[in-house]
Amino acid sequence: MCQYCGCHENTIIGRLADEHVELINLTGEMLRAVTASDSDHAGALALKARDILHPHTRAEEQGLFTALRAEEEAYGEAIDRLCGEHTMLDGLIDRIVAGELHLGEEFVHGLREHIDREENSLFPASVVTITDGDVWDRIEADDAAARGEAVSDEAGHSHGHSHSHGHGHGQSHSHEHTHGHTHGHSHSHDHSHRG
Repeated sequence: MCQYCGCHENTIIGRLADEHVELINLTGEMLRAVTASDSDHAGALALKARDILHPHTRAEEQGLFTALRAEEEAYGEAIDRLCGEHTMLDGLIDRIVAGELHLGEEFVHGLREHIDREENSLFPASVVTITDGDVWDRIEADDAAARGEAVSDEAGHSHGHSHSHGHGHGQSHSHEHTHGHTHGHSHSHDHSHRG
């Protein structure tokens, strides 16, 4: 999974990536339990994985994916593919929880490939493409709504947006906005007025 581009420092991306790690660990242990013919343990692990996966996929689709599609239509095809994979994975984990443990290997293989596509393509693209802190605020609200969570709009949350404007008249204005969540966007604009 991607660790080198810095996108995991973003609050939303970081949470989704942490859930990816948890899903990989749980389902890997689930497969080992299936191999050991420990169906009770495998079923319990599958249930835990489902309880993470279902709200996770809803949050991605209603939050990050919706915002990225609105910002850049070119990502629509990739997003549609990932949403289709969500439907497939959600269906498989439901069947595994219902007792079809033989589907575990197919599920884990599909999950790992899906996560690789998100973490090495869509997540970095999101951080580069979505540069407006207000959009990230909406993503966070939509993400929370998809999970059935409430979002507190407390002052002092840090989004880490740094804007510097050079106007070419020897004046430099630097603004640091802190709203509490670390989204880590840096924008610089150079407006040169030539007479």
